[in-house]
Amino acid sequence: MVKTKGAAAAVKNWEGQIGVASTRYKEGVDRSSGWQQAAIAAADLYKQKVVEAANAGLREKGLQRVSDAEWKSKASGKGAARIGDGMRASIPKFQTGITEVIGVIESTTLPERSADVMSNVTNRCGGMANALHNHFKK
Repeated sequence: MVKTKGAAAAVKNWEGQIGVASTRYKEGVDRSSGWQQAAIAAADLYKQKVVEAANAGLREKGLQRVSDAEWKSKASGKGAARIGDGMRASIPKFQTGITEVIGVIESTTLPERSADVMSNVTNRCGGMANALHNHFKK
C-alpha cells in the first residue's frame, strides 16, 4: 500500500500556494519558449488522442460528473468574477480582430433586396457568410 500525506495535507498545501500561484504561473510562462512549434509538431498526436478520448466516451463521462446546479454555481461564481478582467486584458486583440471582421463586411457587395424573402436570405445572408468564410479560412 502506498503511504501519502493524505487529503487534508494536500488541501493545506493547495491553500498555501494560492498567494504565490499567479507569480509562479507568470514565471513559468516567461521561461517557456517554442510552445507554438512544439504544439504544431504534436498535431498528429493531438488528433489521435482526441479521437481516442471521443471513442472512449471520456467527454460524456466527464460531463456526467457535474450536475447542472454545480456547473451553474461555478460558472456564475468563478466565471462572473473573472470575465471582466479577461475582457479588459483582451481589448487590443479584440480591436484587431473586429477591425478585420468589419473590414470584410464593409467591403462586401451584396445583391439588391428583392420581394422574395427566401432569395434575400440565400443571396444576401449567404453572400455575407461566404465572404466572411472565404476571408477567414486562409
